[in-house]
Amino acid sequence: MNHGFSNQQKDVIAMLEHMNTKLIATSAKLEMNLHKKMAVVKQYSQYWEVRVITQKLFYTKPMCVLYAACLIALFLAGVFWLKQPAAAKNPERGEVTLLARVIEGEAANEPFLGKVAVGAVILNRTKSADFPHTISGVIYQDHAFESVANGQVNRPLSQESIRAADTAMGGYDPTGGSLFFWNPSKPVSPWIWSRNINTEIGNHVFGR
Repeated sequence: MNHGFSNQQKDVIAMLEHMNTKLIATSAKLEMNLHKKMAVVKQYSQYWEVRVITQKLFYTKPMCVLYAACLIALFLAGVFWLKQPAAAKNPERGEVTLLARVIEGEAANEPFLGKVAVGAVILNRTKSADFPHTISGVIYQDHAFESVANGQVNRPLSQESIRAADTAMGGYDPTGGSLFFWNPSKPVSPWIWSRNINTEIGNHVFGR
């Protein structure tokens, strides 16, 4: 008996094998797509889980109250900052302004170099062991400056005095390290003439 397949049977077998191969490939694709979709579902599940936890943590009533309190505190801090004078926001500018006020009070009618010289004397004193070590300390030392005692320190500031204060704060000292200045045309203590005179600028004598 002949157990061989006829050509028609062989064609059917080949067709079945081809269909089986395609089914296997399709199944593999479906499985791959399923894994991708499951990964996406897992990712979104984690996202929503985190979101739910976040909402539970941060959208509770106590947290809302805390947020509101923080926002109010920030707002009030901003208002306070805006209301502060420029000197309070920038301490260095405050010192320049204070120095400029004494320059204006002591040397309003002096040339620019004479104004810088007065500022330099004040700064030189802050570096001396015989005087306070701050600008305000030197300026408000008892009987140190006539303009502080008579109120001339509060007169309106000129731009030249501010510029002179900036120049002195920048390190320029035309007095050669002087610690004192005085106007010879005004009554002064005889002691002041015992100082070593360094220079004369405008109407002032400078010494140490």
